[in-house]
Amino acid sequence: MDFNALYWNYQKDKEIAINLESKYLTDIKTAAKEHKISVSFGFYEVFEDSIYSSYIVIDHCGEILHHYRRVSIGWKEVTKCDGHYKEGKAFSTFKFMGRNILVAVCGDLWHEKNIDAINSIETDIVLATTY
Repeated sequence: MDFNALYWNYQKDKEIAINLESKYLTDIKTAAKEHKISVSFGFYEVFEDSIYSSYIVIDHCGEILHHYRRVSIGWKEVTKCDGHYKEGKAFSTFKFMGRNILVAVCGDLWHEKNIDAINSIETDIVLATTY
């Protein structure tokens, strides 16, 4: 297994990745609401027959404010994985505390075309994360 927790075997990895309806996310959303806190974090997402490197923002009411799928391929071992491992299509923003925020994950900022795409979007904050 690689350091990032995936095997690059879809049958194994779909058991590691979670979906947006998973008990794990439900429990986090409930805790955010109970404690009146907002949280954000990266995770491996399984959706239909694909796995994504995703990021989520949950507000203090336990609602999903933003769900982002990393657009750059640097998160995966391209020589080891198959077509089940995919990237998102575009950057988008969400409102939080009156600010327009855009999320970029790690290698998203290593590519000039992605930086150009981000610069074309009106934002107050770019939240650049690694995980």
